[in-house]
Amino acid sequence: MAHEADEPIFITKNGEGNMVVMSIAHFRRLQHRLEILEKLHAAEAQRTQGDTGKPYQNVIQELRGKLYGRDIIAVLLADEPE
Repeated sequence: MAHEADEPIFITKNGEGNMVVMSIAHFRRLQHRLEILEKLHAAEAQRTQGDTGKPYQNVIQELRGKLYGRDIIAVLLADEPE
């Protein structure tokens, strides 16, 4: 039942909520959403405390470095003439 509907099944005891049964896929999606919300909450807290974050170009360079498996800044600096 939980697989076909892709929704949790709520089980009650004496008319009160007691348990929830769901598919592993649904549970993992919920976990993923919770992780994202926790990160957004932490970022919002940092912003309200005055953290201005990183400049866009620095973030892009870091992501490209991770994507290509090397530090892009170090590569660019190594290619510069002295």
